[in-house]
Formats: sequence, structure tokens, C-alpha cells
Amino acid sequence: MDGLEFENFCAYLLKRNGYSRIQQTKSSGDQGVDVIATKKGIKFGVQCKRYNGFVGNHAVQEVWSGKEYYQLDQAVVLTNSTFSDAANDLATQLGVTLIDREGLRKMMKRLPS
Repeated sequence: MDGLEFENFCAYLLKRNGYSRIQQTKSSGDQGVDVIATKKGIKFGVQCKRYNGFVGNHAVQEVWSGKEYYQLDQAVVLTNSTFSDAANDLATQLGVTLIDREGLRKMMKRLPS
């Protein structure tokens, strides 16, 4: 699965997990947000990162600025991998939600068998 396919998968996964009004941003120049979705009246901006190694600070910085650009309520980085300690620290400081490989697996439990 390439990066765009992963973004498509994340959008589908969000829908299966109760998010609505799902909108994918353009593939380049997306200002750090790949998917915009709403749940319980809260607008989320999601940066989807398909990585082999640690996801670092840059993803957190991108989605946080994208949240402001699109005027969203919450920023999320969703990955098939794990986050660096620095990314975790920055996300905590900025209020960005990080969903790693284990969180992704939990979300995938809501997919049809």
C-alpha cells in the first residue's frame, strides 16, 4: 500500500469507526491534513503516515498547523508505525492526538470480516 492508498484506507477506517462528513484533502499542498472528519460535533484533521520507522516531530507540526489552517477542533496523526519520544512530547504539549500501530489495530476491529 502506498501513501495515497493508506490515506484512502484511513478515511474508510474513520467512517467505520463512527466518523462522518469525511473529506480527503488534495494529495499535494494539503497543509498537513489528509482527512477531515467529524465525530460528535468535533471536527478532526488527520495526518496519515505510512512509515517503516518512527514518526517524528514533523508530522505533529504539520497536522497542528493544518488544524489551524482548516479551522478544525482537533489534530490527529494516524500511523501504521510508532512515534518518536520527541513526537510524543510535542504532541502532548500541543494537544495533538497520536494513534500508533496498536491504535490502528483497534480501529481495524470495526472492519467487516
